Amino acid sequence: MASPYNTLLSYAQATSQLRSKTASGLDCSQQQRVLNCFRASYTSLSAFIQPSPKPALSTPDLSTILTHGSLQDFANNFALPSKALNVPQRGKLTKPIVCIALLNGPVLAAVCLAVANTCIASPVNCDKAVGAEQFRADVRQTGASVILTSAKDAERFGLTGPSSWTALERLTVLLVESDLVRRDQPTRISIRDLTGQLVTPQAAGCSQPAPNGTDDVAIILFTSGTSGTKKLVPITIQNIVAGVAFVIDSWGLTPDDVCLNMMPLFHIGGLIRNISPIFSGGSVICCSAFDPPLFWDVVQDHGATWYYASPSMHQMILDQAEDRPEALAKSRVRLVCNAAGGLLPALAVKLKETFNGAIVLPSYGMTECMPISTPPTNYKLDKPGTSGIAVGPELAILDWNNIHQPFDTVGRICVRGEPVFPGYLTAEGQYDSSTFTPGGWFDTGDLGRISSDGYLFITGRSKEVINRGGEIISPFEVENAITAAAQDPESPIFNRVSQALCFSVRHDVLQEVVGVVLVTPPGAQRVDTRQLHQALKQSLQQAKWPSRIVYMKDVPKSNNKVLRIKLADRLGLPELTDASRYCDVHYEATCPPPNTSLSVSISSTLCGIDGTIIHRSMTALLPLEIAHRVHQNPQSGGFEVYLAPKEEISDVSELYKVIDSLKSKLPSLVPGYLVPHRFHILQSPLPAKLGTTPTREALESLLYEQNNRPGTGDSSASGNTASQVTRIMASILGLSAHEITADADFFDLGGDSLSFAGVFSPH
Repeated sequence: MASPYNTLLSYAQATSQLRSKTASGLDCSQQQRVLNCFRASYTSLSAFIQPSPKPALSTPDLSTILTHGSLQDFANNFALPSKALNVPQRGKLTKPIVCIALLNGPVLAAVCLAVANTCIASPVNCDKAVGAEQFRADVRQTGASVILTSAKDAERFGLTGPSSWTALERLTVLLVESDLVRRDQPTRISIRDLTGQLVTPQAAGCSQPAPNGTDDVAIILFTSGTSGTKKLVPITIQNIVAGVAFVIDSWGLTPDDVCLNMMPLFHIGGLIRNISPIFSGGSVICCSAFDPPLFWDVVQDHGATWYYASPSMHQMILDQAEDRPEALAKSRVRLVCNAAGGLLPALAVKLKETFNGAIVLPSYGMTECMPISTPPTNYKLDKPGTSGIAVGPELAILDWNNIHQPFDTVGRICVRGEPVFPGYLTAEGQYDSSTFTPGGWFDTGDLGRISSDGYLFITGRSKEVINRGGEIISPFEVENAITAAAQDPESPIFNRVSQALCFSVRHDVLQEVVGVVLVTPPGAQRVDTRQLHQALKQSLQQAKWPSRIVYMKDVPKSNNKVLRIKLADRLGLPELTDASRYCDVHYEATCPPPNTSLSVSISSTLCGIDGTIIHRSMTALLPLEIAHRVHQNPQSGGFEVYLAPKEEISDVSELYKVIDSLKSKLPSLVPGYLVPHRFHILQSPLPAKLGTTPTREALESLLYEQNNRPGTGDSSASGNTASQVTRIMASILGLSAHEITADADFFDLGGDSLSFAGVFSPH
């Protein structure tokens, strides 16, 4: 008889053949018979756990160890009080729903598997940030009749006592305990009721539910809620088994692999991606939370061979790498997988370099279908931005009329077939199939395209893309360009941005333009729009350049996913117009704690434009023989500097060298929005009659006189035309005419495509 591992591999490979034949219009009846036989071949979820003495689940300190054999025994002997099993059937839900509120770790993983084997497991977040009211709301939304938790959390959430809300609503509360009997024996997990009685198949008043069938709901999870209200996703036994098989096959997992898990187990990625190593005969080291130093400890001491993390987690792991040379030297990590957001190409390259040529795979999946796509294991990072090829369900790009789109055409990403869920769960326990097309395709809510060789490229969530006057802009594309520029030593923003999050900002004419949250590394100065645009000039069209910047110490996240939805509204950002000044587009805000509701506003304020800061910096940098005055341009709000010798000089070329020096040094001393926009040279000392603080108007008058002396102008027809264009450009851009040189670029000076049309309008 084939091992569970080989059975799962055979199923995944047969599904792949079926998918390719279906796409080619070939007869797929043989493959379909194979799949039908597979569905009939197993009797329970626990049948895929091998009775082996090898570790299956453990903590990093090895204080908790569950072998494959002890895990199988725990699942096969899971029981509940008989009264808890007497719940009326509710629609598709034929078994009791068991809410599992345990801290992340091997015990939570084991309990989820055991409950899903015979009942309906609903793991919920119960970390310290979750209050009693939120916990109660989550339990009620799942429709659970049983709660499995620790004694400590039962007390914290008010689940004990005759007057508790659980008692009043007739919920059964059970306490989970674990202990390591001996270092050479696996951890023992036990379940007790609130009176202290053990709950086992042999105990009085307890019963063992029958195993779930292939189409029975085994797990209920919340969606991430990144686009609004959380929905309930029912996952059947076959959904789980299919998803696990596709992960094992597509990532090449073997019995020798050791997974390092720091992902939460109350989400689909943490469950399916980390059940997979168990069903493949491997093991999982389960951490209680994400902890970069602990990550490197596990790599160094326990021989982890692969891990799965979000982009922000990858970055924090890399940030610690240089301080862990011994861990790097001992690393056995052969596979790095991405989750919960697009893997930026620059980050993928850095991961591959750090882990000594390890396989780095982006992936795509969601609560409703895990997995969807990932590249093959021989992927060479040669398709930047891809999420890979289909590895489970059929994958298609449809338009809004449900018509299949040709290769490389952006449309709705849709999936069909296993492991796609049956539909969102309604209050009546039925499946809501309204998000499926008549042809059975589930709309993921994401937009993307498929290349001619089958690779998927996600361009954004349909609710997150930025519609700039009819041009659809992908936040991913802009974020990737910013991240790449920040890692380029030749870029003006090199090492000055550690994270970027793009979102839509309202515009009075274009409807939406690009805004961006930037996280500035410690010790670096903030990047302004001018510096950012200069950095993006070679990689992005001007229409995709961010028009507004918000500085935070981190980017908003929920369940390790970044939150773009409603961000401008939450920040209270005003609508942009063509008349918006440079000094009105830089904001700072405090990043809310992770998992903060989208309904919670985020306080933001305009960045302070303090002339004294730039004045002090200029004083420290300038030679003593040069005088300077700093003024704010009334049109743009940016700073201008007027330089003049303190004594008459015959050659002003030295002043130009001083300006070059200032331009190179100031960006590392002050925030970008304080760096002067323009430097003006006055060839003679400032007249004493102007006093020590001459006005901007007085200085502009001196410049005008200096630049219009006899012999400095051009009276030719071409000169007159050039002067007229210069004056028009100056008027549109809010600059002085002498600031626009003959070789000046309109867009570099702050213009855009709309204002450019004004150059050719009648004046």
